Amino acid sequence: MSAETTGTTGTVNVLAAASRPISLSAGWANRWLAIALTTLVCLAPLPLGGNRPQFWGAVATLLAIIGTAYTWNLYRNGSELRFSLVRLWPVATLQFVLAAYLLIQSLPLGHLWSITFTNWKGEAFAAGALSLTPGSTFLMMVRILSYGALFVLMAQVSVNRARARRILVVLFYVITAYGMLGLLLLAMGDTLLGLRKWAYHGSATGPFVNRNSFATFLAMGLAIGVALLAEVSVVAAPLQKKLTDLAALVAGLLVTTGALLTTESRMGAVAAACGSVVVLALASRKLKLSWARWTVIGLILAIATLAALTVFGSGVLERMISIEGAADIRGDLYAQVGEMIRARPLLGWGGDSFELSYPLFHRPPVLTDAIWNKAHSTYLALWVELGLIFGSIPLLVVALLAVVSLRVFFASRSGWVVGLAAVGAFVVAAVHSTVDFSLEIPANAYLLTALLALASGVSAPADMHSPSRQHVARVAIMRTG
Repeated sequence: MSAETTGTTGTVNVLAAASRPISLSAGWANRWLAIALTTLVCLAPLPLGGNRPQFWGAVATLLAIIGTAYTWNLYRNGSELRFSLVRLWPVATLQFVLAAYLLIQSLPLGHLWSITFTNWKGEAFAAGALSLTPGSTFLMMVRILSYGALFVLMAQVSVNRARARRILVVLFYVITAYGMLGLLLLAMGDTLLGLRKWAYHGSATGPFVNRNSFATFLAMGLAIGVALLAEVSVVAAPLQKKLTDLAALVAGLLVTTGALLTTESRMGAVAAACGSVVVLALASRKLKLSWARWTVIGLILAIATLAALTVFGSGVLERMISIEGAADIRGDLYAQVGEMIRARPLLGWGGDSFELSYPLFHRPPVLTDAIWNKAHSTYLALWVELGLIFGSIPLLVVALLAVVSLRVFFASRSGWVVGLAAVGAFVVAAVHSTVDFSLEIPANAYLLTALLALASGVSAPADMHSPSRQHVARVAIMRTG
């Protein structure tokens, strides 16, 4: 076969490949995917923190549609996922096992064998499933799967490290905007998006119902802002741009800090401090400043903190004084929650069943004139509802992803700020979840999931993705030309 024939045949094959129906190039598909996912995460807090089935259900549906369209586009282009779950197979396996167990809990297995539950008096009664609330447990499975879908899709777009950083910046300023919204709503009648509040009067709640949930959201924003501040300080850039970026970040941090303190959330302030301190401690390895400069920075931060407490922190300081009484109430609650765990340590009471299962153990000294629909500790809630083994899976998944984020910080030269922000947000969520349920609010779960996904995507080599058909065609044309 002559060289001329070979060249003609190659050109024909290239033209045939290029003429196959394709919707979007891989690059454009990832750009639009990034816009869609970032928009979803940013808008999720608006409808009451997304903490209603119709709201998070809508987000789950949109994620399913977006994921299906993205996957179909990859197929049409002959491309593969940029970030393969094989890289995180332990996390993917654990997530699958968790979803499978939630499905098992929701099935009517009571028709196959006897399933009984026992209250604090030892009185037993039969049930039709391993969950006291099989419908709610099934919905929890859907919610867990939506978090997994968000993680997988966000990881695809963050393999591009510049894009991952842009998303991080957008998230910070959107959180700052929510902080400003919280301050405005508090000053203009103390409403919930224009509606009369039914709880937490006098505290900033933003679009959330619960001030502690809003505080966790803002605290994760603080961790992001401090990480970005460290990056701007260490990365070489023109002086004017650096000063502009520093001024914008400091202004955002001041607004977010003021809004956080105005929530009057005690543990929210503690979690924010823990996350920011961890970020600063890790960032010191990149900044490489002298002890004198660190002393100056420490004094500036101390003065800024005192000023913020003076202007916005009177409420949270007053609540700090009454923390002993609150600890006694929580201690009594946790003791009864512990009884629930000991009653069903392996199988649990069913995903999302705490509100209906806790009354079986609710008695004095825990107040009986109030409805306790949360365990006020995400760790205890998971162990109550899913048992000690399966209830530990979400904790292990998040911890593994935090380790990936930490590795990104230490190993990546260009994307370390993404890993640093994710670690800071993880610390915030881990600390606040010990005594509250902020991470059980979908908007907070979406934000943390997005940050961990950004760091995981950055951890992938830049050449992880397969080239699109257009790219293959261009290379073939160059070779045959």
